[in-house]
Amino acid sequence: MCGAHVKDKLSGEEYDIYAKCVINATGPFTDVIRSMENPSVKKICQPSSGVHIVLPDYYRCVKNTFKLYSDKMLSFCEPLWFSKAF
Repeated sequence: MCGAHVKDKLSGEEYDIYAKCVINATGPFTDVIRSMENPSVKKICQPSSGVHIVLPDYYRCVKNTFKLYSDKMLSFCEPLWFSKAF
């Protein structure tokens, strides 16, 4: 892969766009997208589930805080965003 093949929906013209680097930012669909080019490619993504909680600003995080629990669950706190802690 070296870029993208795109189509202008207004004019119908098609273009090749070349790039030095292509980033697969497809999240849990990473393996599906990778297998489109090579169906036998080894899976690399292990999807997980989680919960996002938005807290009032008095639960402020100065830095990212991480804690790994005994059941291998990861908890973290993101810095403030619009006066909220995540």
